[in-house]
Amino acid sequence: LHDTVEDTAVTREVIEELFGPTVALYVHELTDVPKEFGNRSKRFEANTAKLKSASSQAQTIKLADIIDNTSNILAYDRSFASLYLNEKAEVLKALTRGNLLLWWEAKDQLDRGLVDLAREAA
Repeated sequence: LHDTVEDTAVTREVIEELFGPTVALYVHELTDVPKEFGNRSKRFEANTAKLKSASSQAQTIKLADIIDNTSNILAYDRSFASLYLNEKAEVLKALTRGNLLLWWEAKDQLDRGLVDLAREAA
């Protein structure tokens, strides 16, 4: 649902009305800062700092999101994959309270993806 708030006119308040305060809180913790916040680098830093202070539940959701997105980006957007994988490897450093098994799965997928891209470039 965090993508819903980022990509549509749906607000956190609507999410809370439909799904309750707990889901709305997780959505808030996971929603990226708006593009008006600054360039990609500034937004990345702000989003990573926000994730670092997110609840363990929200961090676990983010880990699952990284796992899902990594396979899709590697399959369908190889030109963006290197930037994405390197950024998410940095994000992993902030996700210290999420599910440990998912953390290791995300790290493994990112590492394998980066190795695969490096072989492809060589």
